[in-house]
Amino acid sequence: MAESPRTRSEARVRLPAPALVAAAALFSAAPADATFIGVADERRIAWSCSSDPGGSCNGFGSATPSPPFSPFSQTVSGSGGFSSQNSNLSADRFWGSGFSYASSGSAGTITSSLSLFTITFDVDVPTPFTLIGELDYPSVGPAIGLGAGVTLDLLDSNSNAIFSARAVPHSGGPPDFIDLVIDHAGMLDPGRYELRVMATVGGFLSSPSAASWNFEFAAVPEPGTVGLLGLGLAWLAARHRRRHGWDGDGDPGGADGTRTRNFRRDRPVL
Repeated sequence: MAESPRTRSEARVRLPAPALVAAAALFSAAPADATFIGVADERRIAWSCSSDPGGSCNGFGSATPSPPFSPFSQTVSGSGGFSSQNSNLSADRFWGSGFSYASSGSAGTITSSLSLFTITFDVDVPTPFTLIGELDYPSVGPAIGLGAGVTLDLLDSNSNAIFSARAVPHSGGPPDFIDLVIDHAGMLDPGRYELRVMATVGGFLSSPSAASWNFEFAAVPEPGTVGLLGLGLAWLAARHRRRHGWDGDGDPGGADGTRTRNFRRDRPVL
């Protein structure tokens, strides 16, 4: 038999205001407003070495994530250098590290190495973020940072920089920064963005050289959302204690097994 409208109405549970707050907190919490939506994955590592005709250094190697947006932990190497990267992605965090190294070569030898992290992504709502990390020139030879560069750029859809950091050496001299520490926070409006982190080494090198990076880029839940969630969970915990007679001393009832506290028999329990 079909249920009458009156019966459906009578069967509805009417929640008090705190319960509505709790429900709102649980169903509108942070993941929906702290999400990166992947569009393009262009992460790559590569090295190459070439010599004048008759030279002993000729070759190249490269690697990319397969499939795109999957964890990427690879190294490619050969005569003259190597490149590595260990990076990963989640809905609210990108993180990783990369290293590029190139050795010195004989006259007429060109070596190069690249570790590139590039992700294009969307955000659908205003999203606070934090960005921390380091751009480095490890000491692997007498001329630190020779022929090397390390950069980090957060770009909008028009390739305008929202945040940039560079540790690029002077031509023929030491770098401006050997260890550049990044600690930045900001807000992303709805739209499309690109995060690009790159370490390169290359050229006619008179001594070994290297460059490296590490970073973490994370969405941050809005403080109001976190507070609402905490309020809702606290109310639900208190309601659970009242409903089950929990008195806070580890004993759910009296000596005879009956509930003695936080429970009133003269009012219904939802």
